[in-house]
Amino acid sequence: MKRNHSAVLLGFVVGSTLALTGCSSAVDHTVAGSIKSALPSAIGPAENYAVTVKTDPIALAQGHLREVDIVGTDVQLSPQLLIDELDIDASDIDINLNTRQVKSVGQVLFLAQVGQDNIDHYIDNEPAGSTQRAEDLKVTVNDHSITARVLVKMLGIDVPASVTGAFEVEPDNPKLLDFVANKGSLSIIPLPQFALNIALQRINPVIDLSDTNVPVTVDQVTIQSGKIIISGEADLQNGLVKSN
Repeated sequence: MKRNHSAVLLGFVVGSTLALTGCSSAVDHTVAGSIKSALPSAIGPAENYAVTVKTDPIALAQGHLREVDIVGTDVQLSPQLLIDELDIDASDIDINLNTRQVKSVGQVLFLAQVGQDNIDHYIDNEPAGSTQRAEDLKVTVNDHSITARVLVKMLGIDVPASVTGAFEVEPDNPKLLDFVANKGSLSIIPLPQFALNIALQRINPVIDLSDTNVPVTVDQVTIQSGKIIISGEADLQNGLVKSN
């Protein structure tokens, strides 16, 4: 009886692919666990980290991960700043297959969500030497804007002013987030421009990301559904390599 060589070849290819895929899934899980264990040191302590490895069997056999997705909840990004949710997309990660240690990391994009409670905690725990005392500043995160309550000196007297606006990244330092106002008032009286400028000088930068556990560069800040959304790039190279 003649054998169908095409069918035999197809069966071999399919079987080999399934075997590689099975081995790949097991290794993916092991590598994801290894990366997850390194994250508290590389990024900061968190309530939880979830790690998903996306690659293919051939790339994995060469120790290359095409993409790693990380989601952290309640992440202590700096001594003062707790992040509600941190989403990280890392690409082109090379690992040592024998030790499961990270050798190099490519581009890393991040998106951090910070809610009202953690903004309050951050401002209340500003380090000594901040431009604005915590008791003088209150930041309220609205659905699509920010309202800041700050003391403004008028005729030698500090009076509370309400200023509405948004956050912007400082052009010369993408680790600092400034409050940019579109209007301000003393009770129902519009705040003069000079007083508005003084108020902004006292509170900016509102958020300083210079002391984060992982170095970050902020590209954009938006307000969505009562949360501050900070996005940009992070440098995980040293953190992941040293932590493994």
